[in-house]
Amino acid sequence: MAEVGAPRSIQQELERVSADDSDELVIDRDRQDDREWWVLGRTAACLEAAGERFPPLAQKLPPPGPDFLVWWERGAPAFHLEVTEALTPNRKRTEEYRQ
Repeated sequence: MAEVGAPRSIQQELERVSADDSDELVIDRDRQDDREWWVLGRTAACLEAAGERFPPLAQKLPPPGPDFLVWWERGAPAFHLEVTEALTPNRKRTEEYRQ
């Protein structure tokens, strides 16, 4: 991903990536951006379900910086956000996928 686009609706991006085959979303290395949109969307949905406000827009940023710039509205950026995976010690995710 080389070009930074305009902020997009987090909810719409979650709906877009959720409509796809979930196994392929997890396994396909070319779908990293989609996985990050899914994590951002699910995080926003969980926080809102808990009564917390979360900005509705996000802009996917190129590496090596944070994954997203999250916005309350166009012209009002809120914060940068990095999606990362924390594994328990000795967990081998690749072996789990193969099984």
